[in-house]
Amino acid sequence: ILEKIWKDWEKFASYAFNKSHAACYAWVAYQTAYLKANYPAEYMAGVLTRSMDTTSDVARFMEECKVMRLQVLPPDVNESALGFTVNPKGEIRYGLGGITGIGEKAVEAIIEARKKGGPFTDIFNFVERVNLQACNKSTIENLAYAGAFDGFKTGYREQYFVHDGDKWVLNDAILRYGTKYQADLEFATNSLFGGTESIEIARPKLEDVPRWDTLFRLKREYDMIGIYISEHPLDQHKFEITYLCRNTTTQMSDISQLAGRNITLGGMVTSTRRGISKNGNEYGIMTITDYQGSYDVVLYKKNLAQYQKFLMENIFVQVVGRVQERGSDSKHFVAKPDGEKVWEFRLTNILDIAEDDLARRVNKITLTIPLSEIKHDLIEELEEQIVQNSGSTTLFIRVVDNNGRHVLFMSQKYRIHISQSFFRFLELKQSHQALDFKIE
Repeated sequence: ILEKIWKDWEKFASYAFNKSHAACYAWVAYQTAYLKANYPAEYMAGVLTRSMDTTSDVARFMEECKVMRLQVLPPDVNESALGFTVNPKGEIRYGLGGITGIGEKAVEAIIEARKKGGPFTDIFNFVERVNLQACNKSTIENLAYAGAFDGFKTGYREQYFVHDGDKWVLNDAILRYGTKYQADLEFATNSLFGGTESIEIARPKLEDVPRWDTLFRLKREYDMIGIYISEHPLDQHKFEITYLCRNTTTQMSDISQLAGRNITLGGMVTSTRRGISKNGNEYGIMTITDYQGSYDVVLYKKNLAQYQKFLMENIFVQVVGRVQERGSDSKHFVAKPDGEKVWEFRLTNILDIAEDDLARRVNKITLTIPLSEIKHDLIEELEEQIVQNSGSTTLFIRVVDNNGRHVLFMSQKYRIHISQSFFRFLELKQSHQALDFKIE
C-alpha cells in the first residue's frame, strides 16, 4: 500500500508543483520583470496604486522610484487621476485618491469637470465648475494642503486660507462664491430666456499674505499624504544626516545588532513628551525622525537636566551614544533580550546640527572622475564651486581610467566649505555618474 501511495505521489509531484506551479510563477515573474524593465514608470505607478491604502508600502515604493530615477510629482487637480498615473513626460503623478479625506466621488467629480471644460485655470474656476456637493469644504481644504492647486499660474496656497484661532482653515469666501455662481448658472440655464451670458459675480479678492515656512508647509502635506513628496524637511541637512551620522533609525530598531558600538544618529525632533516613572523620577522622550523612520531617545535624570533644551519639535539634532550591556542600576530604555544579555542605548551627547556646523569636522573629500567624463563643462562647474565655497576642508580631485582601476592624475589639495549648494552639486553629478566622492 505504501509503495502504491508513494508512486502515486511521485507521479503527482511531477506536475502538481514542480512543473505547473513553477512554470506559472516563472511566467508571471518574467512578465513582471519585462514590464519593470521596459515600462518602469507605468509599472511603478501600478504598484503604487495597488499599495495606496498602506502608507508604509507607498513610502517604500517611492524610495524604489528614486533608485530607478523616476520622478514622482505631487497631486494636481489638472493631471491626477484616482490612482497613480504617468504623464506624457514619463513622470509619475500622485493620485488624488491617496489624499486624506478625498473620496472616490470627489475625484470622479473633478475628473468629470476637467474632461468637460478642460484644465482648471485657478481656484475660482475650480469652484465654478466642480460639483460642490461631492467636493465640499473639507475636500477642497485637504486638496489645498496637499498642494493639488499649486499648479495654477495665479494664486498660491497660503491665499486660500485664513487663520482661525490656532489653525488655518479654507477661506469661506471661496466656497460661497462657487456656490453662488453655480446657483445663478443653474437659474439662468433653466430660465425662460436661457443663456448664461449674464452670470457676472465678483470674485473675492485674495490677499497677499506671507508664505508658510517650509516645515509647516511640509507638515501639512505629510498630514494629507502620509509621506513627504515635494521635498523632505531633512533635505536642508541631508549632508550631515547622510554622511556624518553613521547609524539610522532602522538599525536602532534592533540595537542588539549594534552591541558594543558607538552610535551617531541624526534627524529631526518630530515629537516630545515628559512623564514620571514608577520610581517617581521625571523623564523625557524625544522622537528622532530620519529618512528611514523614527526612534525614541529617552532622557533620564542627569541627561534630562543637561539636554532638556532639545525637547522641542522641529529642530535638527545629532544624537551620540553607545550600545552596551545593561547594568543593574540602569534606568535607561531597554532593548529586547539577546540570550541572557539585555542591551541598551546609553546617551552621551546631543548636538544641534544647525548650530554646531558638523561639516567642519570633515577632514578630506576626494572626488573621483573617470577619464571619459573630463569635459569642459564639468571642469568649469567644478572651478566655480571651488571658488564660491572657499573654506577649510581639504579637497582632492583624482582622474582614473575608464575602468576605474588606475589613477591617471591626482590634484594638489584645495580648501573648500561644504555648503548645501556644493553638496547638491556633488550629488547631482554622482547621480549622472560623472563623478564619485569619498568623505573622510
